[in-house]
Amino acid sequence: MRVEQPRMLSAGMGEVVMGFNEDVLHVSSLGSCVAVCLYSNKKNIALLGHVVLPEYKSRGQEPSLSKPVKYADIAIPYMVRILTSRYNVPLSDCRAKIVGGAQMFAVLRDVEDRLQIGMRNVAVIKKMLVDLGIELVAEETGGTTGRTVRFHATTKQLTIRTKGDQLTTY
Repeated sequence: MRVEQPRMLSAGMGEVVMGFNEDVLHVSSLGSCVAVCLYSNKKNIALLGHVVLPEYKSRGQEPSLSKPVKYADIAIPYMVRILTSRYNVPLSDCRAKIVGGAQMFAVLRDVEDRLQIGMRNVAVIKKMLVDLGIELVAEETGGTTGRTVRFHATTKQLTIRTKGDQLTTY
């Protein structure tokens, strides 16, 4: 009998990966970016998006489909549509966990809010989740340290590694 190994699927900046069953979804080197884990509470299906910026500012053009989750205000509805439309996950079954949104550069820590990209990313993501009625189950956001994230599609376990190899699990 052949036992399949879990796949490790990594999302780059502005990308989303989807996992099923034993798949492990991964984002590395998060600073001001935010990893959004959107998953079914009942099925073994999950998405992990690597959100870069808070809002898409339209200049008469559509956002690039090659980076569907670059902007938080577009990313959350996009990810929800995948789960609900393509995989028939009821909206009431969707859950979220978020990680990131750090302020990595000391010189920017005391500047005006518009330059606080990490904080703004987190705020927009949380608003989108509330507006869609999706429960935010866990978050580790803010601070000044980068993070690497792994999310297990079956167990719904989120593991976060920070600088200095500190591990946290949600």
